[in-house]
Amino acid sequence: ENNRIHVQAMEEAYCGIAAIMEQVTELNLGIRPDHLLCNTDVVYHNSDRNNSLAFLLFRNGFRRISFLQGISKKELQQLIQLLNESEQEPEYRGEDLVSRLWRLQLPHLVYVAIDTLASCPEATIAEPYPVEEIDVIQNDLQELVSQLYASIGEVKELTHSISLGVQDVETAPNLSENTRTLDEPEGLNESTARVLIDIPEEQLAEARSHIESEYRVDLIKRGIFTVVDSLTSSDSPALRSSAIEIVQELYDILIFGREYTIAREVIENLQHRSEFAEDIRQANLLKNILRLFVSESRICSMLEVFHESYRSTPTVELMALLRAHGSEVSPVLLCALERLESSPNRKLVRDLIVELGVPEVVHLEQSISGARWFVVRDILELARQYPRNKINHLVIYGLNHEHPRVREQAVSMLRESEESCAEIYLAERLNDEDAEVRMVAARVAGLRRSQDVLPTMQNIIHEDLTRRNLKELRVLLGAYALIVGEASVPVLVELLFPRMFGKNRRIDIAVAAASALGLVGNAQSLAYLTKGLRSFHGRVRDACRVALPRLEYQQLITNQEVSGDGYRSFNTTAQGQTRNTRIYSDVDWAVYPNANTDYEKKEKW
Repeated sequence: ENNRIHVQAMEEAYCGIAAIMEQVTELNLGIRPDHLLCNTDVVYHNSDRNNSLAFLLFRNGFRRISFLQGISKKELQQLIQLLNESEQEPEYRGEDLVSRLWRLQLPHLVYVAIDTLASCPEATIAEPYPVEEIDVIQNDLQELVSQLYASIGEVKELTHSISLGVQDVETAPNLSENTRTLDEPEGLNESTARVLIDIPEEQLAEARSHIESEYRVDLIKRGIFTVVDSLTSSDSPALRSSAIEIVQELYDILIFGREYTIAREVIENLQHRSEFAEDIRQANLLKNILRLFVSESRICSMLEVFHESYRSTPTVELMALLRAHGSEVSPVLLCALERLESSPNRKLVRDLIVELGVPEVVHLEQSISGARWFVVRDILELARQYPRNKINHLVIYGLNHEHPRVREQAVSMLRESEESCAEIYLAERLNDEDAEVRMVAARVAGLRRSQDVLPTMQNIIHEDLTRRNLKELRVLLGAYALIVGEASVPVLVELLFPRMFGKNRRIDIAVAAASALGLVGNAQSLAYLTKGLRSFHGRVRDACRVALPRLEYQQLITNQEVSGDGYRSFNTTAQGQTRNTRIYSDVDWAVYPNANTDYEKKEKW
C-alpha cells in the first residue's frame, strides 16, 4: 500500500478493467497452460512457467474466470494480493489457491475450477499426445465448461464458482448425449449426483432428533471436544489441518455469539488435556490450538464489547475468559490497548496484563514505537514491573515525547532510578513547557534530595517565580526546602516578606514560602512564621497559621498517633487552649504533594 509503483500499477489495472466493463456485462477469460483467452483471442502469453500467471492459474485447477460488471477496486486488489501470495507460498495452512479464493467470497468474480485429476498407476502412455491433439482436447473441454457455465445463468447471484471433480469429468459423455440436462439445472444435478456417504434413514432420523433436542451452545462445545479427540488420535496431516480449521470455526461461533462462559470451559478443558496428555506430541498439538485462540483478531473482536453503549454481556465473563488464557494473551492485550479509547477500559486491561504477567521488555519496545500518547503512558506504567536498569531506554523515550502526560509519567519513574543521568533529566524537566511536568519533576527532585538540580532550581526561584501558579509554587519551594534544609530559610524569608507585594502573584509566592518554611522545622523558621501571623494580608496569615502546627508537631508534641489515612494526630497546649490538629509531616508531604491545599480545606482555625 505504501509502494508508489504498486499503487500506480493497481490504478492502471482497475482503470483498464473498468473501461472494458462499461462496454460488456462480463469479461470471460479461458485459461491455458501458457496463455489466457478472451473468446478466441490470446490476450496474455508467457511460456516461462516460473513467472507465468496463466500457468499459476492452470496449475491450481482454474479453467475459466469471469469478471462481472460492478467489480470494485478492493475486490481486484484482494485478487491480485492472493495471486502474489500463492506464487510465493503455494499452500498456506494446507489450502490451495481455489480454497483461499473461495474464502474471499468476491461477489463480482465467477470462476470454474477442476478439484482433482484422477491418475491410474497401471495406465501408461506409450507415446505423448501431439500438441495439436492436446489443443483439440482443451478446446472441447473449454466448450463443455462454457455450456456448464451457461446452464446456471438464472441463479448466477447464488453461485460464484463451479468445481469439477473426477466423477464430473467421467459423466461428460452422458451430458453431451443428453442435451436436455445442459438446459435444465435439475437434470444436470440428477446426471452428476453421486453418493458421498451411505447412512441408514433410521440412524439419520435418530441423530437429527438428538441434535435438535440439545442446546446449540452445548452442541458446539461437544463438537469441539469430538474434533479434538479425532485430531489427537489421527496421524494424517491433511485430516489434522482440516480438523484444526473446524475447531477454530466452532470456537469463533462461541466468541461472536458472546458465549464467553462456554468458551472459557473449552479453554480450561483443553489446558487440562495438554497438561495430562499421554505423549508430548498430543501436548504440543493442544498447546498450538490454544495459541491459535489468542490471535490478535480474536482478542480484538472480544474487546469490541467495551465500545458498546449497552453491554449485553457482563464484563466479568469476558475478563474471566481472557484470564483463562494465561500469560499467552498478555502480548496480544498489549497490542489491543491501541484500540481502547476509554481510560477505565484501558486500566482494566492493563491491570489484567499485570496480573497475568507483563510481556518481555522487547515486546514493550515494539508496542511503544509509533503508539498514541495514552498507549505510551500505559506501557510506561507496565514497565514499572521491571528493574529500572532494564527500562532506562523506555524512560528516555517518554521524557522526549511530545505529549506532556507522557513526559509526566516518565519523570515520575525517575524517583527510583539509580542512574546519574536522572538528575540531568530532572533539571531539564524543571523548565518544561507544561506546568504538571514541572511539578512532578520538582516533587521527584525533593524526594531524591537531588543536589544536582539546585542550580536550576535557584535560577527559577530568583528569576521565574512570577510566571508560576500557586500550586506549582508550593511544590517548587517545598522541594527546595527539602533539598537545602535549614540553609533555605533566608531565601524563603525573603520571599515571605518582600519589600513590596504589588500584585497578587507576590502574595502567592509569600503563601508558598510560608508552606515551605513549615517543612524546614527549626526554631528560626518558627519565629518567622510567628511573625507572619501579623501580616496585613489575610492569605499570608492563613498560610503561616497552617504551617505552624507542623513545627509544633516537631517541637511540642506530647501524644502522637499515626492514622491509616496518612495524617498524624496530636494534642498540643498553646496559649491556654487545647487543640487536636491533623497535619502532614515531612514524609507525608512526599506521599501527599497537595497536603497544604487539602489541609486548608479541612482545617480552618
